[in-house]
Amino acid sequence: MIDPDNAFQKAHPVSFPYLSDLGYDKNIASVEKLDDYTMRFTLHTSNVVFVLNIAMEFTSIVSPQYADQLLKTGKTEDLNQKPVGTGPFVFRDYQKDATIRYDANPDFWNKKDLHIAKLVFAITPDAAVRMQKLASGECQMTAFPRPADIQTARRNPNLAVLSGRRFQRGLCRLQHHPQAAR
Repeated sequence: MIDPDNAFQKAHPVSFPYLSDLGYDKNIASVEKLDDYTMRFTLHTSNVVFVLNIAMEFTSIVSPQYADQLLKTGKTEDLNQKPVGTGPFVFRDYQKDATIRYDANPDFWNKKDLHIAKLVFAITPDAAVRMQKLASGECQMTAFPRPADIQTARRNPNLAVLSGRRFQRGLCRLQHHPQAAR
C-alpha cells in the first residue's frame, strides 16, 4: 500500500486515502517479516495510536504468493474479489450490494474460540432498515445507527448498545441479544 513502485501497485493501481490521511504512507519507514506470525513496523516518528489503527481492516496483510499468482494470470482484481487468508473465517462469496459470506476456517489455529460456522454480512445502506433487521432478530449486529435509534435500542431489553473509547470514530454498535445487559 505504501510502495508506489510495487509491481502489484503498477498492475492494479488503487489509492488508499485513509492510509494517507493517517500519515502512514510517509511515517512507515519499513515493514519486515520476522517469521510466519510476526511483522515489524519501523516508523520515522512515534505514534501512540499506530497499533490501534494498523489493526483495522483496511490494513490487512495479504499473501505475496497469491498476489504474484494474480499478477502472472492478469487477474489483479481478484485480490479484493476472491481473497485468501488464515483468519477464523474463509471467504465463500460476494454478491455486489447484497452480501458477503464466510465459513469457519477449519485450519484456524484457535478453534476453541471459534463458535460461528457461517458469517454473513448483509450490505444494508439504509440505517432505518438495519435497525429493523436488528430489532426483528434478522441480524445480530449493526454499526453506524442513527442517533435516534440509539435511544430506541437502549429501551429495548433484547438489544445491547456498545459504545465507548474504542468506538472513537463515531461508531456505535447495536447488538441483538435476547438477554442483553443494559
